[in-house]
Amino acid sequence: MAATTRTCCVLFADVAGSTRLYEKLGDAEALRAIERCLNRVERAIVACGGKVVKTIGDELMATFATPELACHAATVMHARIEGLPSVAGGKLAIRVGFHYGSVLVDGVDVFGNTVNIASRIAEVAKAREIITSAETAALLPEAVRKNNLKPLPAIPVKGVSVPLDLVEVIWTVGAPAKLAQASATSLSSAVKELEATLPTPPAVEEAPPATLTPRVILRYGKQEILMRGHAACVTLGRDTGNDIVIQDPRASRSHGTIELRDGKCVLVDKSSNGTFVSPNGENNVAVSKDTFALKGKGYICFGHVCPPDSEGSLSYDVQVGSPEPDAPKKSKSKG
Repeated sequence: MAATTRTCCVLFADVAGSTRLYEKLGDAEALRAIERCLNRVERAIVACGGKVVKTIGDELMATFATPELACHAATVMHARIEGLPSVAGGKLAIRVGFHYGSVLVDGVDVFGNTVNIASRIAEVAKAREIITSAETAALLPEAVRKNNLKPLPAIPVKGVSVPLDLVEVIWTVGAPAKLAQASATSLSSAVKELEATLPTPPAVEEAPPATLTPRVILRYGKQEILMRGHAACVTLGRDTGNDIVIQDPRASRSHGTIELRDGKCVLVDKSSNGTFVSPNGENNVAVSKDTFALKGKGYICFGHVCPPDSEGSLSYDVQVGSPEPDAPKKSKSKG
């Protein structure tokens, strides 16, 4: 499918201090804490009219039709994370950056300079901060521009000839409701109702999605990626712009993708030499210009058949089930 061009607002949110969590809690407990955090971020995105593009490790990428909706979603995310209990002696927190501009759309993924700028802005943000470009901030409602913005020093960005002017969106627990009031004409009644309940999340927020979605762990060399949500996508190939850069000359520059679609994990081959999948220790399956549903555990080789423990193989672990709830539900007493 040929990539198409459209204009949107790209937002990145990632869990602050995740390295410390892994050191203090260990891999399994830290991963659960990060998933609880990202569950709330994902639900905030959907509730505010956004679309989750992908989740890679402790970072989530999403798109919105307007900067206004992205800004509003960012404040909702922070308010929801504030409601989580302390972990490892401290509160969980995220940092958020967003930027509005033209992007290339290829399937469920988006690419281009706007994506790169949004990612760079998110890197600058600290825990509990929301940062955007001055160019994007100029498109926010007047009330937000007058009351909720703080100018920041400009930063250099790859692909941009001059330093990028930044602003911080100032928020508090009550800020989402104020921002919703400032932009009432473009926010749905469902979002307004949701914000009226903050900081305590409504009960529906704890319910898992109706469709069970897989939780997928990909490992390639020292790189480990967690995929989750309804529309995650990881790109594979030799080109350095891919999420997983394949260090094998037989792999194509844009070799393919691994996507979450309709509750399934799907490998999409776009390569010249094909992709070889060994599911659950079975014989290799050749995939060429086609899709293949990944289930259970297995490994993938690019452009040729290779041993499972070889340097060039990618392992996958598809775990089907609903996202883990933020906290156990209390049973009602009989009486």
